[in-house]
Amino acid sequence: MSSLARETYQELWRMGEESGKLNLLTERVGDLLQIEFPPEAWVVDQLVPAKSVTILSGSPGSFKTWLYIEMAIRVASGRPAFGHFKTIQTNVLVIDEESGRERLQKRFRQMGADDTTTIHFLSRVGYKMSQLYVDGIIEKAEALGVGMVIFDSFTRFMGQKADENASGDMAELMDYYRQLADAGLSVLILHHNRKEGAGGFNPAQALRGSSDILASADCHIAVSRVGQSEKVKLIQTKNRDVWEPMPFELRFQENAS
Repeated sequence: MSSLARETYQELWRMGEESGKLNLLTERVGDLLQIEFPPEAWVVDQLVPAKSVTILSGSPGSFKTWLYIEMAIRVASGRPAFGHFKTIQTNVLVIDEESGRERLQKRFRQMGADDTTTIHFLSRVGYKMSQLYVDGIIEKAEALGVGMVIFDSFTRFMGQKADENASGDMAELMDYYRQLADAGLSVLILHHNRKEGAGGFNPAQALRGSSDILASADCHIAVSRVGQSEKVKLIQTKNRDVWEPMPFELRFQENAS
């Protein structure tokens, strides 16, 4: 649903509340079939679709921050992510509520960012997701030519009274991210996995919190670290548009270019 359509439906709802009669604005499938939508596009091929909501989840210490920084730098430069996955060049906005400026500087520098890297950021401003924040992000993204927005991490953007396990709370929260995608932004959200049970790691059920979080996302990538090694395994458990790619492993090397 586009932002214009959303505003139209919201206005019809307000009018309905005032009059006690709701005018439903319906459309015909025949008309829908005549629309020529642009072809599917990927900001990071096979991993992060354009104009969609993707969740990257993992346990603490699974290199999630390093993974998103790699993708952000490669998207900003238009070069392949992880040396393999093609990207569509666009400016990137990182909204960080985890690392802080000093740690961000260190990690971006280690991952090869420089003064020409077109990544913008907010760090530990403490804002929670709301309509005001969504509108502000959309306006800033348009001004900066940003096509990808990264949030680190999911729970930091919840209101104080929101419950991660409450379906209604999470559906409302995910709707804010959906509005960003509807406005044309590719949204990547970092989140935490549940603790591993006796049966070990189950990527399809790894995401912590209400099932509405995963249900509202277009893609989910579960990350697991291979023991205490420098290797991580990425498994895409959900993709609305195409068949999920095969799981693959990455190896982190200190001082690698």
